Amino acid sequence: MKTKIFLFFIIGLFVYLIDIGLNTTENPKEIYISDQEVLSLITAWQSQVGRKPTDDETSRIINNLIDEEILYREALLLGLDQEDRIIKRRLAQKISFLKQETLTNKPSNEDLITYYDINKDKYFVKPSYSFTHFFFSAENDSKNRSQVAFSKLVNNLDKRGLEDVFFG
Repeated sequence: MKTKIFLFFIIGLFVYLIDIGLNTTENPKEIYISDQEVLSLITAWQSQVGRKPTDDETSRIINNLIDEEILYREALLLGLDQEDRIIKRRLAQKISFLKQETLTNKPSNEDLITYYDINKDKYFVKPSYSFTHFFFSAENDSKNRSQVAFSKLVNNLDKRGLEDVFFG
């Protein structure tokens, strides 16, 4: 008899543990708002309005938060977060804000200069060359016009209009 009761107790305990494991203890219809979240909303309201909210205004702030949470959960259940460019953009924006908040130690100019000096080869751009063809026909004093164009080219002056049209 004792073994049957013990066996019944073990099976009941086993079924109870399986039930706990498969069913979450969170009620999906229950909304929990932390004190920190309420304080954050009240602080944001104070910074916008310039004074502390009244009890009625605080109640409306909390009710708006609850309404927002309900609508958010409904949107998730309907799958409205899938393949939405606006949602993706907003989440990317939120991540960038979080990254900015974590970067509290901005490097000094000396640190940046030291980093640049160490990694200078990564920032080096190889020089590029270009070729421009100026054509001077044998007529119309081509030698003098080419010398004037060359001197303007060397001195970085405007050299347009000195050459002849080349059809090639």
